Amino acid sequence: MLAGLNVGDKVDIVSTQPVKEGERKPVYLSQIVDIENSTQLKIIMPTLGTRVVPLEANKRFNCTFYTSKGLYAGDFVVIERSRDGSMPVIKLEIRTALKKVQRREYYRYDCMLPMKYRIANKDEKISLEELKELQWFDGVVVDLSGGGMRFVVPASIPKDAYAQFKLVLEIKGAYKEFYLYGDIISARVSPNNNRVFECRTQFMKITEAERDQIIGYIFEQERKKRNSQ
Repeated sequence: MLAGLNVGDKVDIVSTQPVKEGERKPVYLSQIVDIENSTQLKIIMPTLGTRVVPLEANKRFNCTFYTSKGLYAGDFVVIERSRDGSMPVIKLEIRTALKKVQRREYYRYDCMLPMKYRIANKDEKISLEELKELQWFDGVVVDLSGGGMRFVVPASIPKDAYAQFKLVLEIKGAYKEFYLYGDIISARVSPNNNRVFECRTQFMKITEAERDQIIGYIFEQERKKRNSQ
């Protein structure tokens, strides 16, 4: 029942418990570290922003897996919390068959892409020429999707800030410059390097044409990677 999943695949986790009207369910982030058999797998203890979330035993969660063949989702139950060496892990058991999710814009592509950013105003209207004259700061994108990205920067950015990002992507042999706005939905010291900060952003005001071009870039890069293996 877990066919198609692999160690290293990222996973988003959402509780199946109902919430009050108007409330949003938190999305916990994790990664597969072991697939034990056809119904059970282990994941790293999930996080929400900077906080580690020890999911409760016997509770049911919906899990969305980001695989090389697309997104797959299903319901799982937490059956054990333990440690794999020094790493806290959770064992999950599948309760519903995995189904392919068609929201391709949320497929996350692991990368190391230079980018520039600046704190912005939600109501601003700035021409391309004016944008080029503004002060920009350097960062690195470490995963990218049509819906947003995760990136690292040398200085902290406040959570809930609004920012603009400048990306240059090679699409079908030509370089295209993107100026994208986004809300900062999480910000923390990087777990891999305490000298930099890791942030996530959800793109705002992105056009469908821009989103489609980013998705096309991601799948073009994935095809190149598979062909080189």
